Amino acid sequence: MSGDYDYGNARIAARRGRLLTSETLDRLAESGSAAAAAAQLERIPAWERALDTARQSAGDAAGSLALAIEHHRAAELGALPRWYHGTARRLVEALVLGLDLERVAAVLRRRRAGQSPEEVNATIVSGVFLDGMALAELARQPSLAAAVGVLRGHGLLDWPEAHELIRLEAGQEHDSLSPVGPFEPARFEAALSAAWTRARERRAVGSGDDARMVRRVIAAEAAEREAVRRELADAGAAGAALVERSLALARDAGLAGRARRDPAGVMPAAAYVAAIAAQAVRLRVVVNRVAAGWSRPVAAGYLNAGVG
Repeated sequence: MSGDYDYGNARIAARRGRLLTSETLDRLAESGSAAAAAAQLERIPAWERALDTARQSAGDAAGSLALAIEHHRAAELGALPRWYHGTARRLVEALVLGLDLERVAAVLRRRRAGQSPEEVNATIVSGVFLDGMALAELARQPSLAAAVGVLRGHGLLDWPEAHELIRLEAGQEHDSLSPVGPFEPARFEAALSAAWTRARERRAVGSGDDARMVRRVIAAEAAEREAVRRELADAGAAGAALVERSLALARDAGLAGRARRDPAGVMPAAAYVAAIAAQAVRLRVVVNRVAAGWSRPVAAGYLNAGVG
């Protein structure tokens, strides 16, 4: 029902004014250092809390910036479902649930790389449905089957998806989160991503235009993840990161344009989720510019993509 969207869409309309402008991003990129960029960003009210939280975990200015980006993204996306009711809330949940997949995959990768639960927990950033305590619980699990059980316990995977993931590794010596054995992480992550997509699609059932649009967004994100996985296998992490940045920015530009033409229903929420994702991409480019020596032309190519 349209009334289920009114309050949330009004809140999003107000929030869009807090998105960082191209001029602000350019100033951050040319600030000269991570510390200077953080000082500028901290003067923006919406970012003060994210940076303060990040500094409690990060050891340097660049690390604080990187963590603040994720804390801010979690806060912005985490608020959205609470603003909607009924069917609208389920659709918005489907839109933001992708963030939790990112968090889960990051925790499992870090454990597989040999980091202890304590090391992982030191810089955990919440998702939407999985808070810091839930992700810490995930990090403590000794096996993939146990980790999948945690996800099911938090209601993120139904039994069919959980069973498939557990069966994928059942009876094999490498069903472990320790960095030993002939484990195939790409295989497990692909299965986890597919299970997550099905869980999101269950929230987006229905024959209406809003449900169909959300399913298209979910399908597009799944295709992006597959493209990134292929690039990772073929060209390594640098190539995969480039593909990921480019696809995210292209998706945001398309959704933002549609939201201006269709300000009702679920579209404003979909556009805002994409805008927050693209803002995070651009801010990571800022971090690379001020802390990793990216040139001005390379950084500008991403900061200005889809703008105007």
